[in-house]
Amino acid sequence: MNFKDIFQPQDVSRLSVQRGVVLLAVLGFLIIASILISSASVIMEERLNIATQSQQNFYNLALAHSKKAELIYLLSTQRLTVAGISQGRNPEGAITNEDGFFVNRTTGDELRVDGQVITTENSLSFAIQNMAGLIAINTSEQFWLSRYLNNSRVSSINKHRLLDSLRDYADEDDTQSAAGKEASSGYHTSNYLLQSCTELYSVAHWSAYLLTDDSLLEHCSLGRTSILNFNAVPIRLWKRLFPDSADKVQQMREKGEWLESLNSLTQMEPSIVNLQDEYYSVLGGKRFAVLVWHEGVQVKSHIQVGDNLAKPFTSKIYQ
Repeated sequence: MNFKDIFQPQDVSRLSVQRGVVLLAVLGFLIIASILISSASVIMEERLNIATQSQQNFYNLALAHSKKAELIYLLSTQRLTVAGISQGRNPEGAITNEDGFFVNRTTGDELRVDGQVITTENSLSFAIQNMAGLIAINTSEQFWLSRYLNNSRVSSINKHRLLDSLRDYADEDDTQSAAGKEASSGYHTSNYLLQSCTELYSVAHWSAYLLTDDSLLEHCSLGRTSILNFNAVPIRLWKRLFPDSADKVQQMREKGEWLESLNSLTQMEPSIVNLQDEYYSVLGGKRFAVLVWHEGVQVKSHIQVGDNLAKPFTSKIYQ
């Protein structure tokens, strides 16, 4: 038997086919393996990105909470002046005379409490708003709320409807005001002070008004007294209440100057002279809103500073 008898052409062809099948199988396996490896690589990369982003968000959140805690500490322990809350860095700001009164009206290191946004070197931003500089809606007189509506071009009839409906909603009796709405008329009333500014939407006539002008929600507080701390009034609210002097006040604050007395206030805004003293001041306030932003993370709280032997502060849910 010779070489040709051992290896016939058909055997060679069959061997080639088998080799081709094996090669195709190997190629198919490699393609599938490559796809699986690529998919796994993409999934791992996505998970790594998610983990990195989560770590960064956690860092940003921790940084924001740390700054908020620092601001709360200052509000509950440091001196409040006409310029804002002291940071306790200037010893001369704590000097008092023999009668226990501070020698200096300001400390020179204050943080503004008029809602102005302050940005630090590490791109962290924060704002402190003294609630005594906002429109209190839980007062019996509704003095500043009435002025706010007057300057918002609300007609006299609609203004009385809004104010009377708010009074009927919050007071404890069921006696209906002249232009108000009580439960006896089929309207919902809480007979209790409002617990949030957005609760105004539940008061008769207010929902329709807020749909056309909801800026009041930004300038609203749950205060129970009508006294307004003018050094804590945000510039946007000042423009609504006293548009003629708003630019001067803004320029003054940008230069670090503040209203140090009632006399300086009446000089800045002469119309104040016609108001009773119980409606305005240049100092005071125990409730603050604290907001901190950093890289898409935002934390906020309402703080009520204690008096004498009371708690240093009480933190409340932001509304």
